[in-house]
Amino acid sequence: MNRLTRLTLITLAVLGNGIGSASAEWLNPERGLEIDPRAIELPPYANGTISFSACAECERLSLALTTETRYYLAPRTPPVLFDDLRSVFHASVHDARMIVYVYYDPKTMAVNRLVLDPPE
Repeated sequence: MNRLTRLTLITLAVLGNGIGSASAEWLNPERGLEIDPRAIELPPYANGTISFSACAECERLSLALTTETRYYLAPRTPPVLFDDLRSVFHASVHDARMIVYVYYDPKTMAVNRLVLDPPE
């Protein structure tokens, strides 16, 4: 048996036994959008919905914030509370250099992560 065949069989065995959780993620991909903060409406509370239009021609999209949603004030930083994100968001919402990243599950339409990317 050649090396490539052996590697393929091992990979199939691992995925088939459910050892790799990556296979479940691959079947349910997360979607991410880069949004102008002026296009987003944040709810007053963390259990609400956010709504926005991803582009000028796009239909408005509403996504649920849940107890599983994580909030970040910048990429690659620790998560914060919704109230902290909301304060920073409102303080810099009119800065055209800020970007908001929305990562959501397309099946449940629930937000997984909401990430601010403020200007430096």
